[in-house]
Amino acid sequence: MVKLAELSIYYCNSKCPHFYHKFSDCENIWCNKLDAKVYDAGNADVLFDFRSRPIPKECPLEDI
Repeated sequence: MVKLAELSIYYCNSKCPHFYHKFSDCENIWCNKLDAKVYDAGNADVLFDFRSRPIPKECPLEDI
């Protein structure tokens, strides 16, 4: 059985399915929809932090 899940994203962080950190780029934060770096990781553990980061204006996800 397959179920559809819906996410409401209020800021750009690891809740977004397109958010990831790229090992080859010093673990900076990338968006796979944009295929671009969106934030510098700094010392953050980006996969597990829930810090509020504004959604980039280039974000291709649909506005609600």
